[in-house]
Amino acid sequence: MFNLQAVDLQALTPAVVAPVLSNPALLREWCAATGHPFPDLNGRMRAVREAKLISTGPHGPAAPAATLQDATVLTLAPLVASMWKDVPAGIQRYGALVADRVDVNEHFTPQFGEELCRALETGFKGRTLRDAVMLCLATCRTWSDIRVLSLRVERSDYRPMAWLQLGESPAEAAIRFTEPGSPREGVQQEPVVGGDRMRGFALHAMAELIAPNLQAKRDTGPSAPTDEPGLPDVENTDESPRAARPATTTDKLEVKAGLIFNQSLGFEPFGASSDESPLPPKESPDHDRPPVTDPPRPRRRKRPG
Repeated sequence: MFNLQAVDLQALTPAVVAPVLSNPALLREWCAATGHPFPDLNGRMRAVREAKLISTGPHGPAAPAATLQDATVLTLAPLVASMWKDVPAGIQRYGALVADRVDVNEHFTPQFGEELCRALETGFKGRTLRDAVMLCLATCRTWSDIRVLSLRVERSDYRPMAWLQLGESPAEAAIRFTEPGSPREGVQQEPVVGGDRMRGFALHAMAELIAPNLQAKRDTGPSAPTDEPGLPDVENTDESPRAARPATTTDKLEVKAGLIFNQSLGFEPFGASSDESPLPPKESPDHDRPPVTDPPRPRRRKRPG
């Protein structure tokens, strides 16, 4: 049963457990599974660790186990900023985008039924992007019908947006995240908007890697709540039950299968999209894109003599 409301994310957040995968080990395994350059993600991890957005502690065998929140921050880290130093601010800003609509294409309801459509509506709408990614990492291994197809963040000072794509092609659902109160007043609209898209297999790989840590938490039983700065409580802040919120009518998406998703790589950049479109635009072929290169390393100075 696809029941997102029944998931207690706090119960899946380990405080002090035997290290299964530490954050550095989790990152290395994720890079090995997705093919993303380790030096880039390692630089991003250092930035969020210094900002205390992920768990800190001793190194080596005594390093603490990565938590569900850590995995969520590391998943978002490649998407929220182009420069390492801007990643912590990007996590705070783009992670706070709120899901304001859930759209399905013409194939989704006939294949999965109205019940799953309602589950997506009540399970995701009103959640922040960070909470939605956390929910996917905690539960997507148990989904029998659908998968995460992609996660896309559009970085903009005028109107930041994000899309989480779920389904099984050609049946696709798009969850859109926007900044409350956007577009921002007094900010000029950019003619070209930067951003990145993560293909679904990369998020599923992270879910598989963090699963033993979550299982270790279940095996050891409940523990005291953790104090991790910068991470919000994932429990619903709305006083009314999520299921009691009235469902809104959404427009159908006319999406052709195979144009949006390509499972050959883990990450890829994209260009501008329309502010009114619930889905990002079709992307250009991979061979038109510049190759991904590792960040430059500083040169060592030769010692005299």
